[in-house]
Amino acid sequence: MEKRLQNTTQNNVGALIEIKEGYPDTISFWIAAYFRFEVTTSKSSRKVQKRDLALFQDFMIADCGREDRPLWTPRLSKAFADHLKKKDSAKARAGYSDRTVNRILAHLKTFAKWIHKLKPFPLDNPMAKIKLMAVGTGLEVERAITASERRRILDAADSLPLVGGRSKDRNRYRGKERPVRKGYRPYRNRAIVYTLIETGMRRAAARNLNFKDVGFKKRNVSVEEKGGRRHSYKISSEGLAAIRDYVEKERESDFKK
Repeated sequence: MEKRLQNTTQNNVGALIEIKEGYPDTISFWIAAYFRFEVTTSKSSRKVQKRDLALFQDFMIADCGREDRPLWTPRLSKAFADHLKKKDSAKARAGYSDRTVNRILAHLKTFAKWIHKLKPFPLDNPMAKIKLMAVGTGLEVERAITASERRRILDAADSLPLVGGRSKDRNRYRGKERPVRKGYRPYRNRAIVYTLIETGMRRAAARNLNFKDVGFKKRNVSVEEKGGRRHSYKISSEGLAAIRDYVEKERESDFKK
């Protein structure tokens, strides 16, 4: 039985999608129809949308073995959202950032809603209950660097009080301990590295951080971010110890300047 589905896009007003009995009711079919009759964004935007929808299509084929539209259920959507956040060791991927995950899911929600309007899914709109994540202004450190990279960075920070800021002239001080550059603040630098790695806040925010903003009991730091909004970050006991070392050993002399 032939169905004629009226399309309401601005560029194709009055266009008809003809779907005949036996047509391939697959995600790839609907993606092609979606970009032909519905999407009216710029070429660059369409490229991103196609890439995002292709990610879901590939996931569906890998998970279900097929890409038939009726197999797209709310549980499959939830599994795909979880998949985007997970690290893929086989592909050396640390997981997509929260902003990227939100973009992909937003494109998928619009696509699913369009399909559901024309041909309802058996278990209702599969993306209706998928919510986007609240995205802060910080960096998602867990996905930006691996656990090994994080460990090496913090180990290097811990070595700053021992080897940081020393003269590079090995010939002049051969057999002697090289002097530390005047004005070098190893504990301050160590505290900054810990704060950035532990919280993911912007460099400008870390620069504006004051001692009164550090909550040693609650294990958090609060700072005014870009746009004038104040944001609170959790920080580990190690990060707080690094800040405390700076306060006890260097802050007084820095404050006098």
